[in-house]
Amino acid sequence: MKAERLAYSEPEAGGYLRYTEFRRSPLQRNRLSCLVDSLELFYPEPARVRILEVGCGTGNVCLPLAGLGYRVRAIDIDPASIEAAEEKNIFPNLTLAVRPMEEEDISAFDVVILTEVLEHIPDADRFFTDLAGRLSPGALLLLTVPNGWGISELFFRPAYRLKKQGRGFALIRRVRRILGARELTTANPDTPHLHFFTRDRLAALFRNNRLRLLRFYRIFFLWTLFESLFSARRLPESWARRDFSLSQRLPEVLSSTWIFLLRKEGTGEAGAAPGRL
Repeated sequence: MKAERLAYSEPEAGGYLRYTEFRRSPLQRNRLSCLVDSLELFYPEPARVRILEVGCGTGNVCLPLAGLGYRVRAIDIDPASIEAAEEKNIFPNLTLAVRPMEEEDISAFDVVILTEVLEHIPDADRFFTDLAGRLSPGALLLLTVPNGWGISELFFRPAYRLKKQGRGFALIRRVRRILGARELTTANPDTPHLHFFTRDRLAALFRNNRLRLLRFYRIFFLWTLFESLFSARRLPESWARRDFSLSQRLPEVLSSTWIFLLRKEGTGEAGAAPGRL
């Protein structure tokens, strides 16, 4: 499946952005905007939709979704991240918990969101299979992962290896401090990427778990690298806008982030082959 074209999300694009630190980040803001647009495409009445976010970090996705009226449950295994999200939560329709995915009733939700999580999981295939296996037929899965062979991931692979070492992790923290890099997604900075996904590997995961690909998007080319290094230095928005526009014209293998909208198929359901990319 070829990627759908996206429009750039401006800082004032949606009122829901006031509930998230992602509004200041072109990378994270556009990722969030794509998730919101995908939900609105299939669920025009938010109050009737039950969403589970797995690996919610400090709440920068679940909070704006709750602000839009969705019934959201968000879980993470990092207590500090959940504590940070709880401090910002003003919504009765959002519940947060320190809880592993394996203990959650996945079948109770219409939509599951797994964004920038799978690449951090040691046994990612088993984790994904467990999650997908407990989705109810017809439920949606919103998945985002870095392009494992994109320029940003190739550049940072030495840093990921260093993060696995005590001294290396301290060095990375010092370098990030010097460069002015900020972490917006989690309160746990010790989260190196352990997997570098390809389209073929993801297609196999989708196919083996009876997940039909409904939409595929890609965002940014080089901007992910720039923002990761200089996230606190207020790089010009125009740079991000141009890079995003370029990513919508270049082949998908050159984009930095992939976004997939998937539906769990029922047993024996007819149609095109699930997981076809």
